[in-house]
Amino acid sequence: MESGQASSAIYAHASTWQEIRGIQMSGSIEMVPASLSSIDALRAYLKKFPFTKEFFSPGQKPDLAAFADRFKVRLYRFKPDLVYYLDNSICFGFRESVLFK
Repeated sequence: MESGQASSAIYAHASTWQEIRGIQMSGSIEMVPASLSSIDALRAYLKKFPFTKEFFSPGQKPDLAAFADRFKVRLYRFKPDLVYYLDNSICFGFRESVLFK
């Protein structure tokens, strides 16, 4: 994490090489600062993992500070610079750059 650079791959299970498809990305990682974007990130996390709310007192609204204190973690975001779509059903090793903003 020292350089802030990271990569990621997302793909579905495939039984054969012809079924392999997904995306590959490279970019940077940065800590989510305490701001409106951190509230959105925490809200998305709690929506994906609703059981997390069980670790807080009843009625307590988990904010970024409470979340970090309770779990001893910080939230980070991945910002892709390059995104590639891979699809072996087109041909073996097919990879195409995806434009995004």
